[in-house]
Amino acid sequence: MNRILISALIILGVGASLLGLLQMMSESTKVVAPDSFKPPLENIPEVSKGEYLPAGLGDLRMNMPLSEFLATVHGQHGTHEDKGFRETVTTSYADTQFSSVTFYFDSKGNKPLYEFIIEYPEAFDLSSYVVERYGAPTHEGEWRFRDHEDYYIMIWTTSFSNRLIIAANIDGTEHQHRK
Repeated sequence: MNRILISALIILGVGASLLGLLQMMSESTKVVAPDSFKPPLENIPEVSKGEYLPAGLGDLRMNMPLSEFLATVHGQHGTHEDKGFRETVTTSYADTQFSSVTFYFDSKGNKPLYEFIIEYPEAFDLSSYVVERYGAPTHEGEWRFRDHEDYYIMIWTTSFSNRLIIAANIDGTEHQHRK
């Protein structure tokens, strides 16, 4: 009986200590809104629409409706899939530095284009290409550009394959909260 009583007192003491610690932490911790992590627009270099896209994709633009995209050569020769929360079109290329591109479109509204996944052949030196094309990363190892006042362009490479990702944090898309 004594052991149960002593155990209960210890548990109550530890609980009270943790509650006091939590109260102290909440008084000294500043809550920061997620938007405060977003780089100020004036710090993101501005570019002309589509200037950040590799040669061969310059006729496309972020936020382009799926219906408009499907009328382009990229959409006419691609494989279209509905994935639920997004639609994708994957197109293969023979006369470019890249071998294929998967285009992501949101599944709602006018289904805006919000991401390019550009696949390069294994022999292509993607690391050198992105530094030559975009310069030094502008935000946490990525490149950020602004071609529109409502969103900005995010560019990064993948470590597991020779892919360049170009995305926009357009409202309503999976990247809208990405800062």
